[in-house]
This record gives sequence, structure tokens and C-alpha cells, in this order.
Amino acid sequence: MTPRFRFRRLPDGTIGWMLLGGNNRLIGMAATGSPTPAKAVSGAERAREVVATADITFMVADDRLWYWRIHDAGVLIAVSASGFARRLDALRAAKRFIRAATTAHVQLGVVTVPDRVRERPGPSRTGTR
Repeated sequence: MTPRFRFRRLPDGTIGWMLLGGNNRLIGMAATGSPTPAKAVSGAERAREVVATADITFMVADDRLWYWRIHDAGVLIAVSASGFARRLDALRAAKRFIRAATTAHVQLGVVTVPDRVRERPGPSRTGTR
């Protein structure tokens, strides 16, 4: 399976894109949501066009993990989907995102993520044996 852009409704009601790898894992996502699905598709297509020449920055968040961000002409277009223990790992993940985004196709439709997955309060399994 090839990398693809998928779309989902964000908690604020906007539509955001996410880039899934060929193994169906989340690689990165839009920095902001779009008011309509058509604008979200345009945002994903723009990311695909500019990502190879865009700037990559890194930050350490409150959780003490490294996150990458991709900017084009000073505008934030994509962010990492997860944090990394080392800056080197974040750099490798950003390069993986760039490689995948340049070849990704747009998969139309909006994915629904169930609340039970989005807002899981703790571990999915307990240690009862």
C-alpha cells in the first residue's frame, strides 16, 4: 500500500489531513484544520508540493520529547504525530514524512475516530492475571 492523505474531523469542528504510511501508521498531520473538506484537500495537495523544499524545525515540549514541524515561507503546514526521545529520531521521522508526502495520494472521505479511542483515560488493559 502506498502513503496517503486521509481526512478527519477535528475536535473544533474543522477538517484536518493526516499522512498515513504504506503500513497504515500515522506519520504526520496538518498543523491546523480547514473549514471545509475541499480546503483540507487543497491543504494536503499544497503540503505534497512544497514539503521537499520546506524548512524543518524541532522543539522539545513539556513532556520532554522532541517534535518536528514543517514550515513553508514561514507558515506552519505540518507537525509530527508523536514525540521522540532524541532529536535524531525526530529528524529521521521528519525525513520519512517528506519522502512519504511527495508520493502520497489523496484518499477522499472523512474518517471518524470513536471517542473511546480519542479519549482513553488510561491503559487499555489491566494487569489482572
